[in-house]
Amino acid sequence: MVNNPTVDSGIARVVATYPTSGLRAALHRHHGDAVDQVFGGWADVWQRDVFTAASVEDDLAAIDCAISVVSGHEDPYGWRDNAMLLAATVTAPFTLRALSGVGHTPHLEASAVSAGAAAELIADRPPTDSA
Repeated sequence: MVNNPTVDSGIARVVATYPTSGLRAALHRHHGDAVDQVFGGWADVWQRDVFTAASVEDDLAAIDCAISVVSGHEDPYGWRDNAMLLAATVTAPFTLRALSGVGHTPHLEASAVSAGAAAELIADRPPTDSA
């Protein structure tokens, strides 16, 4: 999460291939004629020095609820670094499922596993007092 070269190179690759990769056409379905402005805004934020130098490490220790991460093993955007940072920093219960053959959208590419992980997280949640 801090100056993550995997994320930085992944974003640079997406920006470089945006005009020819088919991503523009895919995003056009959701953003219409504003697709280039939406993509440009997204890319600009990810490449800003203030963003790439930002860190949430100090805030992670304050998380006190269970965390379940479902990530695609083939995700090019730094899931390993982020998951390892979470595992090393949080004191709350933490589970990680890194799915082989899955990319950046496990909720779409492996929806049953993603839904199952969410169901397990909810089922393991301790009951709360109802008012």
